[in-house]
Amino acid sequence: MRLLDREFTRIFIWPCLFSLVICVFLFLIADFFGLLDELIGYQPAVQTVILYLYYRFIYAVFFMLPLVVMLGSFWGLNSWRQSNQWTAVLNSGSSPASLLRVPLVTICLLTVAAIIFNILFIPSIIDRYKVLEDYQIPGETPPVESFQNLRFRMLDGSTVKIGKLLPEAGIAEDIVVMRHEEDLLAERIDAEEAQFNPDKGWQVKYPEVRDFESGRLAEITRPTEIFLALEPPGVLKKIMQANPRLGGRRPEEFTVEELRTAIRFRQRRGMNTTAEQLFYHWKVSYPLSIIVLAIIAIYLATGTRMSRPAGIGLLLLLALLYWAIFHMVLAYAKTDYFSLFSPYLPEYSPVYFTPGLFLFLGVYYWSNRFQALRSRCPSS
Repeated sequence: MRLLDREFTRIFIWPCLFSLVICVFLFLIADFFGLLDELIGYQPAVQTVILYLYYRFIYAVFFMLPLVVMLGSFWGLNSWRQSNQWTAVLNSGSSPASLLRVPLVTICLLTVAAIIFNILFIPSIIDRYKVLEDYQIPGETPPVESFQNLRFRMLDGSTVKIGKLLPEAGIAEDIVVMRHEEDLLAERIDAEEAQFNPDKGWQVKYPEVRDFESGRLAEITRPTEIFLALEPPGVLKKIMQANPRLGGRRPEEFTVEELRTAIRFRQRRGMNTTAEQLFYHWKVSYPLSIIVLAIIAIYLATGTRMSRPAGIGLLLLLALLYWAIFHMVLAYAKTDYFSLFSPYLPEYSPVYFTPGLFLFLGVYYWSNRFQALRSRCPSS
C-alpha cells in the first residue's frame, strides 16, 4: 500500500470508529432508558439483560452505519483539507480520484457487507432480542395469536373476507365470500364460522348462499356444508405475518423467505404486491444509504470550504431529510395507492427513489468539483 493510501486509511477509519462508538452508545443509552420501567417491574436476570443488550448492540451497529460512515468521512477529510494537506497533495500531481480511492473502496465494501448482513442475519437478531424484550408475568397465559379483518382473493377469482382468523386453532369467524361475473355479483356466501379439516380443507357449516342473476337476488339456499379453496391455517399465518399492511412490524423484521412467500401467494391471485415488493427491496435500498450519504459527506468535506461544525450540522439536516423522505415512501407503500402507477413503473421503484435522488445530486455536484480540482493538477 502506498504511503498516501495508508494516510487516507488513517484519516478515514479512525473518525468512522469514533463516530461508531458515539452513535451506538447514544442508541443503547436511549434504548436502556426506554426499558427502565420494565427492568424495574419485572426484574429479569442479569444474563437476560446482557444478552438483550448484546443483540441490540449488533442491531445498532447495522442501523447506525450510514450515519457513522457519513460523519466519519466528513470529519477525517475535512480535517485534512483544513490543514491544507489536501491542496498540497493535489498540487504535487495527484488526482482527486487517486486520493479518494481508499475511502470509496472501503465504503463500497461496507455497503456490500451490509446488504448481505441485512438479508441473512438482521431478522433473526431482531427476533432474539424481541423475545427477551417481551417479559412474561409468571403464571400469565400468553394471548392467543389472531388476525382481524382479512381479505383474500381465492384461486377461482372469488373474494373472501374473514372477520377473525385463529391459525393455531384452525378457525375462521365471520366469513363472507363473493363471486362476480362481468362486474356483477353472482354469488354471496355468509357464515359465522369455518374450521380447517386436514383432509378436506376449510369446512363451512350451515352457510347462507345467495345466488344472483344480472345483479339481482334470485335464490337463497342453506346447504349443510361447503369447502373454501384456501391454504391451510399455517400458510395463512405466514402470509399474515409477512403482510406489511398489518401490525407495526418494520421492514428489517421481515425475512426474505416470508416476503417471497407472500408475493407468490398474492401474485397467483392477481392481488396487489406493492407493499411486499417495497419491503423486499428495502433489504438492498437501506444499505445503499451508506454510499449515498458518504458521497455527500465527501463532497462537503473536499469540495467546499465549510467549517467542521457547519458541515456536521448540514449533514445531520440532510440525513434527517433523507430518512424523512425514505420512511414516507415506506408508509406510502402500505396504502397500495402506488398501484395506480404500476403500468409505468415497477412496484418496488419508490424504495429506490430517495437513494437515487440523493446519489444523483451528490455525484452531480462532486463531478463538477472533480473537474475543477483535476484541472489544477500539474500532471493533467
